[in-house]
Amino acid sequence: MNIIQRVANVFRDEILCHAYDEIHSKCVRLNLLMTKTENYMLMKRGCFMAHLGLETAFCNEKLSHKIQQFFTEWTSAIAHILQDQYGAKKSMQLAKDTVSKVEGAVVFLTICNDQGPLERITAEAIGLLKD
Repeated sequence: MNIIQRVANVFRDEILCHAYDEIHSKCVRLNLLMTKTENYMLMKRGCFMAHLGLETAFCNEKLSHKIQQFFTEWTSAIAHILQDQYGAKKSMQLAKDTVSKVEGAVVFLTICNDQGPLERITAEAIGLLKD
């Protein structure tokens, strides 16, 4: 359980924090969040939470809950940035789609050693907001 909390804390403190940094514009915040997410996934060559979540989804409720919290926090951070432009419902849909696409691209990165899809998904997400 400690490793899950450590991974969640690092992701929150180094990546998700940018969503709530009111010093920067929403475009800058989304760019920072997405590029740092991409860099993190490239550095780790995968997503620990997704891999562990798939392994424990039906066998350990406590672990599954912690991993669900991680994904909820991630999608909420993206939705927070998008909410003014898209409204609450649409921003959450876009955030869930973005996280889902990132995770799919990370699986592709892990299995095929091809970072192109992750780079394109990052650019697509950044393009959701324009200055």
